[in-house]
This record gives sequence, C-alpha cells and structure tokens, in this order.
Amino acid sequence: MEIHSLKSNEFNLSVNEIDYQPTYDYSKIHRHTYFEIFLFEKAKGGKQIIDFNTYEIKDKTLYIVAPNQVHLLKRLKNENGIILQFTSEYLKTSIPSTPANLLFALKANPKTKLTLIDYNTLLYSFQYLKKLYKSNEVYKNEKIAYFFSFTIFQILGVLQNKSNDLKKDNLTFQFLLSAENHFVKNRNISEYARMLNISVTKLNKQIKKDLGKTPLQIIHELLIVEIKRLIIIEQLSHKEISNHLQFDSQSSYNRFVNKQLGCNPTELSKSLEIHK
Repeated sequence: MEIHSLKSNEFNLSVNEIDYQPTYDYSKIHRHTYFEIFLFEKAKGGKQIIDFNTYEIKDKTLYIVAPNQVHLLKRLKNENGIILQFTSEYLKTSIPSTPANLLFALKANPKTKLTLIDYNTLLYSFQYLKKLYKSNEVYKNEKIAYFFSFTIFQILGVLQNKSNDLKKDNLTFQFLLSAENHFVKNRNISEYARMLNISVTKLNKQIKKDLGKTPLQIIHELLIVEIKRLIIIEQLSHKEISNHLQFDSQSSYNRFVNKQLGCNPTELSKSLEIHK
C-alpha cells in the first residue's frame, strides 16, 4: 500500500526545492493524505501522472495534487522549482472560513500554465515561504501561517482568471465537497439535498446548470476514480473493493463498472497495469 502522510514537522506544512529526497519511494505510483503544489521554473520533458491523467512538465507551470489523488512524478535532471506541501487541516487552520470554491479550485486544476507576471508573483511567495520555513525567526509559525494564506489566495486568483468554473453558484461547490466526503456511504441524492437544506429538485437543477451533469453522475464519477485508485494503490481484489465501497453485492459492483466504463472489472484492472 503506497499511501503517504506529511510527517516532516509540527506545522503540517513543508516547503522544499523540487529535487528534495522524500522518505518514501517516490519512483512508484502512490497517493498522499496532503496537498502538493509544484511550481516549476524549468522543464526538460518530464511527466507527471495525476489521477490517471498524464501531464508533461512545462516551464513556469503550476501543478496541484490533492489529498487521495494518485500521483507519480517523473522529473528529469535539471528540471527545477519549488514544492509546497500541506495538509487539509493546516489549510483550514490558516484559513478558518475556507471558501468552498477555493477547495474546489485546488482539487480541479492539476495543471495551470502561468503568465510571466503570475509566475514571478508566485515564485516570490514560494521563495519567501521556503525562507521562513527553514529559518529560526521570532514568530516563525505565525509568519508562515499568514504568508501561507496570502499565497493560497494568490493561487486562487490565478485559477479564477484561468476559467469561469470558479464563478458558479456556491451550492454547486458545497455539493461537490459533500459528495467527495460522503460518496462511499451515501449515494442517495435526497440525503445530499437534506444536508444542504434544499429540495432535490433545486439541487438537480443547479448542478445540471453549472456542471452539465446530474448529482448522481458526479457521485458515479467519484466512485469510478476511487475504484481505480483502490486497484492500483491498495491492490485490493474486486470483492474487497465491492465491500469497501459498500455495493449491495459483487454482481451489483460488476454491473456498475460495466455500465460506467463498458468493460468488466477484470478488463479494467488490465487496462490500469500501464500505471504500475
């Protein structure tokens, strides 16, 4: 099982050059319990796998890996930059009223090509955070928390300028976060409507308007990605996955995979072997 936690210090945060040596085997596909934000300065043709999608490493580009996403960095020699790592808990502590669209932005934008102005702005922030992180300054923790929050909102500003996706109704972001937190145990749309204190009709209408999909389709997509993660990272059998994701039966699980992907679970496992 290749699942890694951030154990570097008491901050639940780490800032290093991208070529630092982690304590785990980073050459194998894995997933973390924390965020990783890569700011690359120079690229030479390396690649990253983020949740089964492959991205070429580019100059002056931002890459974000969210907690539980599958990840593999294939960095080539002389590719450099800074990596910011932090837990969801640290994010919520530093930004107590964390906007739902901020969390969505961090999770939904694995790669962002930066303008020169945005790159230089973020580079300064990342470098200053790294300087604080490695210092013994008075009020170090407080300074890091303040400048971390500032940096995260700088990133959010870049992502908002990138697309209109972050200007959707707040209800949509609230549903997406709720679905991500509860999809294993809850596939009942009426329960999500109850949690959000709205009607099922209003929830369906808003999600369809903003995302072009129904709430149930969103939950099904989350299930499929998690099935792939469990196959690759935790190497569970399909019977174990069926139980873990609380399907009614093995046959129900088989039908779900077949309906969503047009293949049976065994064929799905074979198709994912390229990522091992």
